[in-house]
Amino acid sequence: MRALLTGLSAPLLALAVQASASTAFHSSQNKINYGDSCTLTWSSVASDAYIVGVGRVEGSGSVQVAPGASTDYILVVNSGKRIEYAKLHIDVMGLKGDESYPDQDKFHPGLRDQKKVTYSEFLDTVMKTLQTKFPYHVRGAYLPPDHFMLVYTNWVVQQKLMLPTDKGIRRRQVAYAVHVNEPTNGVVAFDVRALVQYQRMGESEWRDDKDPQVNRMAEQMLQESLSK
Repeated sequence: MRALLTGLSAPLLALAVQASASTAFHSSQNKINYGDSCTLTWSSVASDAYIVGVGRVEGSGSVQVAPGASTDYILVVNSGKRIEYAKLHIDVMGLKGDESYPDQDKFHPGLRDQKKVTYSEFLDTVMKTLQTKFPYHVRGAYLPPDHFMLVYTNWVVQQKLMLPTDKGIRRRQVAYAVHVNEPTNGVVAFDVRALVQYQRMGESEWRDDKDPQVNRMAEQMLQESLSK
């Protein structure tokens, strides 16, 4: 996905579910052709905000995006006394193919940790870490009235999870989810969740990896990066 910060002049055609009277989130189009772009525009009383798939942004502004697949963009705003959310769905038509994402319900609670940081800053850290260090494509999920967000990824092959004791295993792939709670007293609690699959020699089928050691290794790889 490409993103380019722009001004506030785009026409507003699609409106997200509005978080409050002081926060609004719009898109110039809610359906685009594969390879095209649209403009997201938002306004709030906050000084900064976060958009899943874009990153940290000013409290009001606009950004041009070109998603490679149908995508939910979630705006997160800290209005002072509470955190507000708004969501837009952009359909991408004529798609040539889509990354493979696991069912969100398959992720189970994993390694727990916490960090003294703002909510938007940590969400941005999660996205950038997954995109640049591993790397993954990242999506977000939020359902009101939840007080947390789930940031999750597609499947990516991770050679670091190959063990000396493996027999007949060709490679492993991992998908991540990070459950990020709204901060309490300035501290963000989160847990890192991983799904691991393996492929046997001479086979193309991916099988769920039930080895707890491998799953914990996958969780630790990401948890260590997020805790720095």
